[in-house]
Amino acid sequence: MKFKFKKPIERSGWIEVKLNSTEMDYLQKRIEAADAKNEDVRKELVGQISSSLDLDDPDDYFNDNVIMPLSDYFFRKHPEYGKVISNNFHSNDLNTSKLSLKLDKWWVNRQKQYEYNPIHDHSGIFSFAIWMSEPADYREQSQKENSVKSNHPQNNVFSFHYLDMFGHPASASYGLDKSREGSMLFFPAKLHHSVNPFFDNDDIRISIAGNVAVRVDKQFGTRFPTRRTQT
Repeated sequence: MKFKFKKPIERSGWIEVKLNSTEMDYLQKRIEAADAKNEDVRKELVGQISSSLDLDDPDDYFNDNVIMPLSDYFFRKHPEYGKVISNNFHSNDLNTSKLSLKLDKWWVNRQKQYEYNPIHDHSGIFSFAIWMSEPADYREQSQKENSVKSNHPQNNVFSFHYLDMFGHPASASYGLDKSREGSMLFFPAKLHHSVNPFFDNDDIRISIAGNVAVRVDKQFGTRFPTRRTQT
């Protein structure tokens, strides 16, 4: 007999990124500008946190140097994702090479102990999370009274949530600690994710999140903007 193992082509993924010092310096300047502007966007978000401020991207620096290369790389690694975008345009034969993407909305979050982001997804095509400052260590947090006897400690953890091929809930988690500072996760906007709280620590986690919208070629004159998040 002849046989071979097949993996579903629909399976997607995400990109892990380590930003360089120039990119991190730029992000810090954008946070400082956001503090000065002080535009609170929490009413658009699901996060149970103390502060979320709107960010801007003068001259499209972050869009051109980070978002666009990551978007191109994702499409190369997972070309089937173009079919998802095609559905947004009610087209079965849309060529992703005719599309351009744009950093649409992004914001800086400040998260104190006990605060969290529940499971949610985003609108748009891609989304991302960046850790600027991480005060707690998930290993130490796993020893807290609420977690120490759990077979799956989740204090101070970022997680993706999805269904496996059998329809069972699955997740992929990132324990947060100082080593996560300067890291970015870039993922399809509809991929559900969450951020769990930390405890007994008076410092503040600073992170950045954002959405990437799709824009068709100028000849079409149409663009799909995004909301920040949705449940």
